[in-house]
Amino acid sequence: MVKRDRMCSIRKLSNMSLIAVLLVMLMIMGGCSSSASDLASSSSANTAENSELANASTQSEALPAATEDSKAEGNSQEAGASTLNSAAEQRKLIYRANLVMEVQDYEASKQRIQDMIHLSGGYILEFNDQYSEYERAGLYKIKVPAQGFQSMLEQLNKLEHLRYERSYSATDVTEEYVDLEARLKVAKVEEERLLSFMEQAKNTSDLLKFSEDLTASQEKIERIQGRMNYLNQNVSMSTIELRLYETIVGAKTSTLEQTFGERLGRTLQESVKSLIDLLQGLVLLLTAMLPFLVVIALVGLPVGWLVRKSNQRRQERHNQRQLELQERNKHLYASTHQQSEIVVADTADTVKKEDVSRKEATARNEETAQKEEKTEPVSGIDNEK
Repeated sequence: MVKRDRMCSIRKLSNMSLIAVLLVMLMIMGGCSSSASDLASSSSANTAENSELANASTQSEALPAATEDSKAEGNSQEAGASTLNSAAEQRKLIYRANLVMEVQDYEASKQRIQDMIHLSGGYILEFNDQYSEYERAGLYKIKVPAQGFQSMLEQLNKLEHLRYERSYSATDVTEEYVDLEARLKVAKVEEERLLSFMEQAKNTSDLLKFSEDLTASQEKIERIQGRMNYLNQNVSMSTIELRLYETIVGAKTSTLEQTFGERLGRTLQESVKSLIDLLQGLVLLLTAMLPFLVVIALVGLPVGWLVRKSNQRRQERHNQRQLELQERNKHLYASTHQQSEIVVADTADTVKKEDVSRKEATARNEETAQKEEKTEPVSGIDNEK
């Protein structure tokens, strides 16, 4: 009997230790990036749980063997199942889906989608309506509660459609959220410690230092809480991105299916249209510039007339000065020519007079020479006698 009791107690301890190991593994997976203080608190919690489990095992040794076996096995199974269920429920997942739907009636389908969103408790975060000669389309970004995410996708699938494409995914942010919780606990402990230090501060410098540290700690807490609120909001509200469109039949014709004549006519039509657009643009430009042209004409014409008059007067004065200069040059030329003629005449008279005197001197010399020749023979005859 004692041996059986020991076996039961050993079996119970092994089950309890298995549960403890599972809990420790879950805590390690959830808070692997937490700080040293969280690790210390988790280790203390684990030791407390182990001590409680040991106390429970020692107390259970006094119970009957059969009841202990059944209860130990049932409790271990229930504890394991509850642990797994709680772990699954505590995971934080952000769901996102992408859908493309081609429908026959765009307006009717758009109205039905709006009704679905309203009934599901969601809302339209973004919407873009697009119209062209080929299709009518709308781009939706929808937020729906996470509990109604799958049902919303099923309702969209039930719409009458010609084409349907769907893809969705889930992002697990549990690890980040657990890390933020641990950091928030550490930041709050630090805040409380700084508050106590500020109460015990004895001088102003310490008080200022603690105040700066407290401000930084509070900012850290606000950032962590903001990120946690953002994650909670995205976890609670899933995102659906939908492109809904209707193709206009006969509006789009392939270029390869068109004949050469059709392409030639289309090219000519486009060129004529471009020319018309250019002429219209020029007319619009002239129309837009007309008020400026009127103002320029009203101001510029008098100014231009005055400038022209002043230029004419300046030109007349210049011409008059040129005529005066020409007349003055003529008078100067005439007086200079007259003086030169007088000088030439005087020079000629002087030359004539010199010629006359030179001729007279020559004549005199000739006469004297003749006289001397006549007198020379007479003197020779006298000498002979």
